[in-house]
Amino acid sequence: MALPRIITLSLILGFFGFALYSVESFTSLFMHAEFKLDFTLIGVVFTLSNLSGAVLQIYTGRLGDRIGHKPVLVTMYSIGAASLIGLYYVAHSVHNVVIFSLLFLILAASLWGSFPSFGALVATSTRDRVVGFTITRVALNVGTAIGPAVAGFLILGFGYPVIYLSAFLSILAGLVLSLIFKPVGDHPTETGEEEPQRKFRFRTVNRTIIMLSFSSLLLTILLAQDTVTLPNYASIVRNLTTAQIGLVFTSNGILVVLMQYPVTKAIGRIGVARGYLLGLLFFSIGVFSFAFDSTVPQFIVSEAIITLGEDFLDPSGSAIVSGISAKKRIGANMGVYNSFNSVGYSIGPLIGGIVITATLNPFLIWTTVTAPGFVSVILYLSTTIRKVGPAMKKGEVMPAGGKG
Repeated sequence: MALPRIITLSLILGFFGFALYSVESFTSLFMHAEFKLDFTLIGVVFTLSNLSGAVLQIYTGRLGDRIGHKPVLVTMYSIGAASLIGLYYVAHSVHNVVIFSLLFLILAASLWGSFPSFGALVATSTRDRVVGFTITRVALNVGTAIGPAVAGFLILGFGYPVIYLSAFLSILAGLVLSLIFKPVGDHPTETGEEEPQRKFRFRTVNRTIIMLSFSSLLLTILLAQDTVTLPNYASIVRNLTTAQIGLVFTSNGILVVLMQYPVTKAIGRIGVARGYLLGLLFFSIGVFSFAFDSTVPQFIVSEAIITLGEDFLDPSGSAIVSGISAKKRIGANMGVYNSFNSVGYSIGPLIGGIVITATLNPFLIWTTVTAPGFVSVILYLSTTIRKVGPAMKKGEVMPAGGKG
């Protein structure tokens, strides 16, 4: 494994996580306090931002396959850095909600748009893709754990605008590393066949990737519940303080680091197909178990189950997509996979907000929002799991109109 490349990519993704999640964790609070927007309108801004990122990922992945993934990564980070400077200026001096919302949309779209190229660079920088995606994912979670904590203290001392400046410095560090990163030369991988570039159409993406992406979309709806449903449920229904809620969220980042290595070893023994299935199950069970939690330790136990699911899901899913993709379609297929995840992450807060507005019954809340997760398990078992093994060996699957 080209460890120096993976370390560099891990640092880049860690800076990404710090910037994005420090901003996303507190922007809704800022918009409500500064612009007096209700949470429905704030939700619309977040939904449009994530959906724009979902669409952009399809085309940035495709573009990276054609011109190289490093130029795409550098371009997306440059746009993100510029938008953060704009957000800081608007938040600090202009106070215009329309300009602020547009800049936030550009920021989210550009940063999420970098993901397919990032995934392709990881896939081509190591022969052991599970380990590669595992290492970079741990780095991401370290960033996402530190970012909101640092942002919270900065807000207390200097106010909301400074978090955009802090995020800019983090993205700038990632941009510098992206510029000096040297990707592996353009050579065929062991899994995957070369093919001519064609105009992107969903019908040219192989069925296994589409079905895997759809099951991931359903699961990501559950992941997004930590933006609206979980904090409000913990505060209103279980009377947890904001400090206690913060401790629950922090535990996830810590547990990811502690649990990822043994989970990766387990994936190596059972294979990515079964690893992905276990991830779906653990994540869904963990989210549902919030219905029975009333104390911080109980919530942390549920987070531990969720984290176990995440640790199985993320490296397995990315390894499956890259492993069954032809060399010149890794970026495009990662773009499809990540765009489905972005769609799920976009609609998740809306679903959770509607549910928690309609009822405060713990069982009804968590049964409803967890239902997509259990549907994803059924979908994966019935349509996908049996095809993953042969596809990983051949580097291709039977496509719906074209090779993957």
